[in-house]
Amino acid sequence: MDTKFNPDGMSINADTRIIDIKVNELVEAILARIPNLGDSFKQDYPDDFISAEETAKMLQIKRSTLYSLTSNRDIPYFTPCKNNLFRRRDVVAYIEAHAKPSRHQISEQATLDLAEKDKNKTTKRISRRDTTWTKSKTA
Repeated sequence: MDTKFNPDGMSINADTRIIDIKVNELVEAILARIPNLGDSFKQDYPDDFISAEETAKMLQIKRSTLYSLTSNRDIPYFTPCKNNLFRRRDVVAYIEAHAKPSRHQISEQATLDLAEKDKNKTTKRISRRDTTWTKSKTA
């Protein structure tokens, strides 16, 4: 059997090379079948947990104000150890929930509300007429 030594002093023979090649082929085959393994891991376990300091900085408030928000349960947080951690997307959602609408958005919402109100009035009128018609017909 032909045995050689690599720089680390370990023996390498033809069988070892074949095993190395087969393992590399196996790894490549697995990775080819699961091309986005890293992406799905990031979705399930995002590395977007941030500390209280980072959260306070992101919200542009003092840490004491942040702790008031957590004690009132206004913003979600995690306490895996003794320190609070915040999910970045929860902080962004908190910011977006407190957004002030633009004049254009207010105008659009008012138009939708008026249309809904008119629709409800029409529905009530029809239902009253139907009820009256039904009562007079049966009487």
